[in-house]
Amino acid sequence: MSDLFDRLTEAAPAIAAALDGTWTIKPVPKDADPVTSASVLLHDASRGVTVRLHIDEYVTDGKLIADGMLPDTPDDIPADSYGWALDAGHCGMTARKLDKPNQIAGQINRRLLPDLATAYDKWQTRVAAARAQEAHRRRAADLLATLPGVEGPRRNNYAPVRRDAYLLTWDGDPRVPDAYPGSRYEPRVRATVDATERLETVTIELSHLSAEAAYAVLQAAIEPVRLVRHDSDSDASQRLELWLANELVAYSDSVPYPNVWSEGRWLYEIAVNPKFRGLGYGTRMLDAIRTMWPDEPLSLTPEAFTPHIEGWEDRGLTDEQLLAWYTRHGATPTPTDSHPGALTIR
Repeated sequence: MSDLFDRLTEAAPAIAAALDGTWTIKPVPKDADPVTSASVLLHDASRGVTVRLHIDEYVTDGKLIADGMLPDTPDDIPADSYGWALDAGHCGMTARKLDKPNQIAGQINRRLLPDLATAYDKWQTRVAAARAQEAHRRRAADLLATLPGVEGPRRNNYAPVRRDAYLLTWDGDPRVPDAYPGSRYEPRVRATVDATERLETVTIELSHLSAEAAYAVLQAAIEPVRLVRHDSDSDASQRLELWLANELVAYSDSVPYPNVWSEGRWLYEIAVNPKFRGLGYGTRMLDAIRTMWPDEPLSLTPEAFTPHIEGWEDRGLTDEQLLAWYTRHGATPTPTDSHPGALTIR
């Protein structure tokens, strides 16, 4: 059958010229599979589609087969994002037509190219959907990866989760001093990040948490907190408030203020409703301030105070506890003549 393949190679330029559109002969890759290695590839560069011509040597007198091929997977999206395969078109004819390239092109134009065009349109739709999914997936994975101690993201390689999903993990410190590695005393989190075309979907597996940690996780999922900002009419200060349903959970007061680093912000106070203390709402308020004014260094003096809200009279943390708390959140000493105990979070 090598004679038939030689004849196919000779006829290929004429076949390409007679096809609808602009087709050229594409070199066969050196690492191609055996079928492709014994093929002639006709390529439409405007769309990236290919028609593969090859000879079935097991048919009497030979059979010329034409298969449609879609573009390779773009580098910016995972290969798993396509789901099921698309039928890119197929047709066959006797190899005796190799002396009549126009007839071969006519068969391909009529029987294969319409199916290839339909498959290509579907392929484009899937590529756009895959890119949208990957954008949602990557944004969510990168956000989770900013949390302290979180490892990842990396592609998930564990069934039954799709392999184009991202996996992130976190292993906490043992809750008892003599716990052995991998014991149920070590809190663990495994987050799998996937997406649709419209939004991300995150599945979180939690194990060996304390009651307080489990409470905080469930509360965040069941009872979302609202952030409200108030700008003062009398001065330049701003108040941020965290609300859970109709109950005020925490608030902060701050004002633009030039500090030792640059134009920044002075934090007067963060107060947490006594009912919600110890559940991470102080940290959420501090994070909200940093998110609201990300380019402004935040200065403060860690001094205990009494909130002027009925039912909040308990002063909460002492000066020493406030100093330790802000230090854990990245504050460093920046003393001045007017504020010798000042701290700054950059």
